[in-house]
Amino acid sequence: MVIGNGFDYSPAGPYTCSTWASSFGITYPILDGDANGFMWNNFGTGYIPHNVILDHNMEVIYSESGFSEAAITSVIESALENLPSDTDLDGLDDPEDNCPEVYNPDQNNIDEDTLGDLCDPCDNVNVFVTGNVDGHLDLNGNPVKDILDVLSLVEVILPGGVEGDLATCMFEASNINGDANVNVLDVITLVNQLKTGGMRSYSYSNESIAKASIRKVNNSEYLEFHNFDMISGYQFHVANTDISYDELNQIEVPLGWDISFATNQIHYTVVASDISGQNPQKVVSIQLPYSKSKSISSLVLASPTASEIQIEDSAYESLQSSPKDFVINNLYPNPFNPLLSISFELYSDSEVSISIFNSLGNLIETINDKVYYNAGFHSVNWSASSNPSGMYFIQIKTPLS
Repeated sequence: MVIGNGFDYSPAGPYTCSTWASSFGITYPILDGDANGFMWNNFGTGYIPHNVILDHNMEVIYSESGFSEAAITSVIESALENLPSDTDLDGLDDPEDNCPEVYNPDQNNIDEDTLGDLCDPCDNVNVFVTGNVDGHLDLNGNPVKDILDVLSLVEVILPGGVEGDLATCMFEASNINGDANVNVLDVITLVNQLKTGGMRSYSYSNESIAKASIRKVNNSEYLEFHNFDMISGYQFHVANTDISYDELNQIEVPLGWDISFATNQIHYTVVASDISGQNPQKVVSIQLPYSKSKSISSLVLASPTASEIQIEDSAYESLQSSPKDFVINNLYPNPFNPLLSISFELYSDSEVSISIFNSLGNLIETINDKVYYNAGFHSVNWSASSNPSGMYFIQIKTPLS
């Protein structure tokens, strides 16, 4: 708003049409002008107007006697660049609005996540609570947790298992143990909760170490893990150029275990777990075609208490090919709204920078800037709640890339 009226008008504000009308009326000479269209001489020959510029908060950002078009234009352009947008016209600037495209002045947010109730597809208080992965309710409207949630959790881990808003809700309900990843450890945690009827949460532990070995039979090899504290599940990736669906389908699991796998066109993700909660194993054997064990990566072994079992530096380590850098394993869910899980694997300890770009190639956000990670599988989350819908590109950089 620009006020150039030949006098100082109410410096304390507020600057509104109603206060202007009540102070000066609607036919004040300065507004009418004279017969030739000149108005300023009404206040004395050669009177120079006093120019005032107000920003969107009705605060004075420019107030000078005299007229400088360049100065006024510069101030206006600067103010416009910093002008917040209120897309839904609910009185809240988009960066502070938990539903920037939906009118919701009350900002209600029952599950206290990044999205308000009117635009959040997931109610994580009454429906998709932690563990109720499939969102099933009983006749009284209470969330139900059962074996179907365990199988749905496996779907979430596998690439392409679920899509759209449902994928977001299922993902939010799948981090059972509260760490940064959704993997086989969450599956075993949920199985334990169903078995005990409680909500005990298990976390990572270094309490047990598995020994790896290779056993060869004819054209097959068995990658075996031995752990006296027992094993209740495993998860790994294997390049889809190195193995086929039919070959993975040959992997046998113990009684009461489930095995599932799917590909993202780069690698298969394989998840096997004791969904019965009754049959952990001292030895887990993974049958693969001869010489394919070296293609396995991102291996996670789960104990019966849902802690991660460390793998001894032995035959398994010697199988792995010499790594050069890293791979992006998965972006899940895709499409996403608003939470995206970015999974990647490092073949050696390294600094990692993760950046988000929009479809025009403009940098939107840097999640990590030269953060140090150890070799292995990692996952970070990015919330796009403050960004518009569209296509985004994820860039992961290490000193070697």
